Amino acid sequence: RVLTNLLTFRANYAQFILVWWGLVILRYPFRAFLLLPVAVTWFHIIVVRRRVLNVTLGDGKVLTLMGSQLLTMLSMTTFVYVALSGCLQLLLLLTAVPVLSVLVHAAVRTPSLQS
Repeated sequence: RVLTNLLTFRANYAQFILVWWGLVILRYPFRAFLLLPVAVTWFHIIVVRRRVLNVTLGDGKVLTLMGSQLLTMLSMTTFVYVALSGCLQLLLLLTAVPVLSVLVHAAVRTPSLQS
């Protein structure tokens, strides 16, 4: 039932999430601005760099981070940044509320029958 509803209502869920994000960002614009570097970094590492990052060290050596190693470092850095900037509440508002709402709706709503 949940999977059927998730697939059937995915456009509605996407619109709900975008509206929710818009409301939260309007409510907390400064904190949203603080989360912008995190979002840009994740996008750059995953999409642009395709999960490979070469870091040149001071002595000319190159350190290559890729795959789970890179995602672990990025996750730890993100956690520290979010904890130090005080944006954890905003991050939870941006993610937990819409995900829980969508899952509850998908679980409760009876699948629509199409002929």
